[in-house]
Amino acid sequence: MEKKVIVGIGVATGIAALIYTATRASASQGFSLKLINAPVEAVLWKGDFAENSFDYDPIADSGWLAMNKSWNYPSDPLGCTTLFIVAIDADNNILFSRSYLGPINLGVDYTYDYETGILS
Repeated sequence: MEKKVIVGIGVATGIAALIYTATRASASQGFSLKLINAPVEAVLWKGDFAENSFDYDPIADSGWLAMNKSWNYPSDPLGCTTLFIVAIDADNNILFSRSYLGPINLGVDYTYDYETGILS
């Protein structure tokens, strides 16, 4: 089933900047990412990465996810090494952020372990 997915919105204009036509993600068609062992205060997390290596236009963004939800990215991440993860508490305070994780490859289910700092 094909559907359009908005992956970025211009902050100044509020206009959807990037639209992909894609099939719903499974790890075999993209990748998935989940977080484990996050601080108990964490309520939301998100991930993003530059789709064109270090050129952050366009950017793939998971949007805010509940801590028990995975990000299922529908396309080939092309081995990106710019994965960024951030988690916030109920007052929108940043509890942790990690950057330049990767490489992220097609068809892999990733887990980021907050306690160890390891992406596997």
